[in-house]
Amino acid sequence: MNPTLSICIPTYNHAKDLAAMLKNLVSLPSFADDVEIVISDNTSTDATQSVGERFAAEHPGKISYFRNAENVWDANFGLALSRGTGKFLKLANDTLLFSEAGLRKMIDAVKRHANTDNPPAWYTANSFRKYNPLDPITDGDM
Repeated sequence: MNPTLSICIPTYNHAKDLAAMLKNLVSLPSFADDVEIVISDNTSTDATQSVGERFAAEHPGKISYFRNAENVWDANFGLALSRGTGKFLKLANDTLLFSEAGLRKMIDAVKRHANTDNPPAWYTANSFRKYNPLDPITDGDM
C-alpha cells in the first residue's frame, strides 16, 4: 500500500545538509506514520550518494534513494516528485529541518483530505527550521 505523504528531496552536492535533514526527520515520532522520504540525487560528486544509500539501508520501505545517470539540472525537482509513491507529494529543500508539530500538522491535513476532490495546499514556513551550518555535524552523520 502506498503512503499518504511522500517527502521528495532533490539534492546536489549537499551531503552535510542532507545528512542533517534526514537525521532530523527520522528522529521525529511522526516519521513512523504513513510517510516516505524520496531522495533524488542529481549526480553529486561529494558524499551525498553514501548519505542517501546509508539512510535508505537503515530505513527500508521508508526512505528511497535514486541517483540520476546525469545531471538533469532543474528537471530534478519534477523527477523527485515523480519518484514519490504517496497520495500527496511534498517537495522539500535538502537544507530544511522539520519540527514534530509541522510534520504532524502536514500528515494530519493530508489524511483529512485523502479521499476528497479538494486536496490541501499550504505554505508551511513556520513549520520548518533552517539548518544552521554552524551546528556540529560529525563524520558519523555523513
